[in-house]
Amino acid sequence: MRKFFYLRLALSNIRRNRKFYFPYLLACTFTIAMFYIVCAISVGHTLDSVKGAATLKSYTIVGAFVVAIFATIFLFYTNSFLTKRRRHEFGLYNILGMERRHIARMMLDESLFIALVTMAAGIALGLGLSKLVALVAIKLVRGQAEFGMEFVPTAAEATLIVFAIIYALSYFVELRRMSRSSAIELLKSASQGEREPKTRWLMALIGALCLGGGYWISISTQNVLQAFTLFFLAVTLVIIGTYLLFIAGSIAVLKMLRANRRYYYKPNHFISVSGMIYRMKQNASGLATICILSTMVLVMASSTVSLAIGTEDTIAKVYSHEIQFEDRGLIEDTDARGREVIETALARHGVEPENYVSFRTISFTAGREGNTFVFDDSDSAFYDGKMAAIAVIPYEDYLALAPDSDLPMPGADEVLVYGSVPDGETVNLDGLSMRIAGRIDSFPYLSTGVAFTEPVVFVVRDMQVVERIDAMQEEAYGNAASELARVFAFDIPLSDAELAAAGDDVIAALRDAYDHSYTTARYTGRQSYYAMNGGLMFLGIFLGLLFVMAMVLMMYYRQISEGYDDRTRYAIMRNVGLDDREIRRSINSQVLTVFFLPLIVACIHTGMAFFIVQRVMLVFGLTDVSLLLICTGATMLFFSIFYVITYLVTANVYYRIVSGASTH
Repeated sequence: MRKFFYLRLALSNIRRNRKFYFPYLLACTFTIAMFYIVCAISVGHTLDSVKGAATLKSYTIVGAFVVAIFATIFLFYTNSFLTKRRRHEFGLYNILGMERRHIARMMLDESLFIALVTMAAGIALGLGLSKLVALVAIKLVRGQAEFGMEFVPTAAEATLIVFAIIYALSYFVELRRMSRSSAIELLKSASQGEREPKTRWLMALIGALCLGGGYWISISTQNVLQAFTLFFLAVTLVIIGTYLLFIAGSIAVLKMLRANRRYYYKPNHFISVSGMIYRMKQNASGLATICILSTMVLVMASSTVSLAIGTEDTIAKVYSHEIQFEDRGLIEDTDARGREVIETALARHGVEPENYVSFRTISFTAGREGNTFVFDDSDSAFYDGKMAAIAVIPYEDYLALAPDSDLPMPGADEVLVYGSVPDGETVNLDGLSMRIAGRIDSFPYLSTGVAFTEPVVFVVRDMQVVERIDAMQEEAYGNAASELARVFAFDIPLSDAELAAAGDDVIAALRDAYDHSYTTARYTGRQSYYAMNGGLMFLGIFLGLLFVMAMVLMMYYRQISEGYDDRTRYAIMRNVGLDDREIRRSINSQVLTVFFLPLIVACIHTGMAFFIVQRVMLVFGLTDVSLLLICTGATMLFFSIFYVITYLVTANVYYRIVSGASTH
């Protein structure tokens, strides 16, 4: 044959089927660009000068793995769709004398052309967008941007290798499918109908059990750390349950609609339901995939946006003051000495400490169930119940913090409580029962040091009681036990630009004065939280865009596929008297019945996931449930609007195909 014959034939095929290939080429290019961008950010030097760059780069590495896995599944799906649409064409080539090896060569040239074009365009697009995406990431973590564009050869090499493997695997899979079918089977593939599928009650039951199990885990899990672990199990069960119920349950629902005579025996319902029953076997998995992608977008967007918006609230809960310094072990326990060190160091910067507090305490984390607090971390209650960050303070130090308090000194077996302690007469501290002598409405020092634990403060009579409770937690926790400490906490009245220098100086002075110490600073913690929450929001937006693109393309291909499948059927209906208005009504009935099912189920999934997502967010410090609820509701609203717009566009494409307005 003439030179480049197969390549010209392949290019002609792509041009003739441009309605199918053009969206596919765009999607491949965009996916490759996104992979290059996350690789370039993770291994490049754009973020090297940004505080929190290590956290952000770790997120982009995770994002690169997710994009690679997603690209494999997504490109296999879309390539399978494209090849399926052309099986009749391959069969015709075979009948006309073209051997299988010639068809394979033509398919190879098509695959090579698509791979070369999309990888070149994808890397070029990724290079053009990488700086913009990096600037967005830097903005989210509150870093300082640098000018200039960086090409990362390592990222380009990784992109070429990963997608070359994906394209090669996709080609061999489709070649194997084509080689296993005869020429007659290929010719009949486009017109071959489906048998009426059976209702698979066992599959539907297993799907319902999986879905119910995922929902139950979400609703029933109370412990924060358990929620973080069980979240992935719940997601797996929901995904399995969704696929099984869409495959088996959708057929059962359609047959129930067919059994309803008042609904079924109407022209628009009759045509749509009867057609969907026979095609639901092949369409159910696509609808389930759209549902899962929609759920991922909703959960990722709502949770990461909530984290980013609630960052300052999280910081305020973790850090009550700009600097918190602990003299552990009370080795050199004097308030006057510590204050002198602090004031001397800050005097060099021309300021004095503000909101200064100093007190003795023992603080540790314990499991809790009502008014009972468990110190032994080997006890199942420690993991199954809620957790509390306990601070025990002598009454003398409490009065120094709250001089206007009118609460009397508690007795030796009494306690004043602050925090979410249920109504009752006593509290039980790992077997030590103490009567509640009073409740503190507000406390001037609220820092827990751990964002996801609930702060509970016990004010006891004197240091003897504090030391008694300290001995109990030392016996329970052993080497992991906390130490008695004097806490110095204060703010520094300086701007952000001057704060770090003064803070570093005073922390260095305190560490020189005290050998056994621990320091936390809000100005350093703030950058860490913004790096974490901003990085998660960046990853959520980035992957969300990828999933939305896949969802839209799947919807588009599904409507085109069904449009061509239904075109002949509607032509017959038109010949026997069905007018355009009835065709439009039938189309709307069919599309509305199925098209919005993934959106409805995705919203239900997101609503049920809210319970466990709320507890997972506590690990990252988000305690504002109302904020998470608002963000979830807003995300559902905006996503639903976008979904409706996508429906209107794709339904119009479907209508033009079945009405004969477009035949190519």
